[in-house]
Amino acid sequence: MLENEPLRSLTPENRHQLLLDSITDYAIYLLDTEDVVTSWELSVSQPALGQQIKQLEEILSCELFTRHPRGVAITEPGRILHEGATKAIDAPEVATTKLDGLSRQAKSHVRLGVTTSVGKALIGELLKEESSKPSAKISYSFFEGMSDQLASQIDREELDAALAYDAPSLFDRVDAVPLFNEKFVLIGSADRLARRGKVRLSELWKFPLVVGPPDQHYRRYLEQIASKHGSKISVGAEIGSVSLRHETLRHGFFIIGPYGRFQTEDNRDLVALEFEPALIRTMCLIFSVGTGAALRRRIIASVSRVVENRIKDGKLGWLSLPS
Repeated sequence: MLENEPLRSLTPENRHQLLLDSITDYAIYLLDTEDVVTSWELSVSQPALGQQIKQLEEILSCELFTRHPRGVAITEPGRILHEGATKAIDAPEVATTKLDGLSRQAKSHVRLGVTTSVGKALIGELLKEESSKPSAKISYSFFEGMSDQLASQIDREELDAALAYDAPSLFDRVDAVPLFNEKFVLIGSADRLARRGKVRLSELWKFPLVVGPPDQHYRRYLEQIASKHGSKISVGAEIGSVSLRHETLRHGFFIIGPYGRFQTEDNRDLVALEFEPALIRTMCLIFSVGTGAALRRRIIASVSRVVENRIKDGKLGWLSLPS
């Protein structure tokens, strides 16, 4: 089997060998209809079949099969590969030429949802990351929202992917990839907090908080945290917009938010205090069911590289996940 080098770097002879080595076990058994393709029909063990499919999808940057309740079905790229494979002895370049073009045209535009602070920290670096690639670039449309809003949009397939806190607790059916942990802090004016140390979660009732409406997931989360420590939150004001909440901080109100938000907002005359015990949430990358496996892997790779750089510079206080 050839190594997973980019398809464009393969010579015609190597492309021929790639087709023969990678496809011999199953391609000639593929159906020419929309019927389900199963490992039994392909006379290949499930692990071996899955490994070969994954390898080819990574090399070609496009999906060969889609999953559904009855099994998997062949995609248009898979059908082209099948047709080319059955003719590989005579004209191996036919299939690879078609797949080269199809790979370039494969879906690479992503609707990505971001929370406010993470969006400010990542969008520029993510765009820079993609612009530096010689090919197979992903173009993005960005959408801002609270984590629960983004998870709902993922569930309705209005977004392809999103960055959201504690995603599994929002929708247990979303596919979530944990990225990093982040401390949540109490943010307020310096004259109200300057002489304090860490804030005990049992003392939350002392601080008039600016929160969202009662049905908002994040507000319910804060209420549960306070209750767990024998306290309750004191609602100073209800404001749905995250940016507008920040405007109240110099008027005697407080917010509880990620430390990264404190670092990316105008924090003049403001102070951020940690909680005792620490209040930590996990940022996850979540996907719509309609986002294919090959594209998911590309998104994960790009976002993870940018996140790793942000963790290393330490400015946002992002924490690596426990090993």
